[in-house]
Amino acid sequence: MTKTTEQTKSSEPIRIDFHSVKQVVVTETDGDRFVTTSQEAALACRSALDLGAWKKEFDAFLAHINQWSKDRSSIVVRAYVGVSSEGLTVVIITKGELYRIDFDDEVTRLDIELANKFPACRADVLQSPESEPESRVPYISLDRAIQVYGD
Repeated sequence: MTKTTEQTKSSEPIRIDFHSVKQVVVTETDGDRFVTTSQEAALACRSALDLGAWKKEFDAFLAHINQWSKDRSSIVVRAYVGVSSEGLTVVIITKGELYRIDFDDEVTRLDIELANKFPACRADVLQSPESEPESRVPYISLDRAIQVYGD
């Protein structure tokens, strides 16, 4: 084999089929080797692409909640996104000591907007008055949540 043929072969893409069970050896720069099937390698590549797409959508999801909260700054003090037993949970903290029943429709509209615009970031949206931080504890852990809006 000539050098030109070797160079051409080495620059050709490696083709991995999603349905193949043929084994593949992947070597890291430090020399660690992983043996997997072609199918698992192809699925890992898809997962990495899916993760990138999800991250982009999640960033837009957070930005949307931030802007929504800013637009309602006369009522909204802070907004958090955290993980609960149900998945993602958005908690909107409203000014004052009492639950704002008159704000429920706005929160429900946000919930629907998020579900429609960001299907990969499905979340429940709740509101809580600022004077009752302990009432938010059953929903999410504030020390592990992302504060999307507020000081």
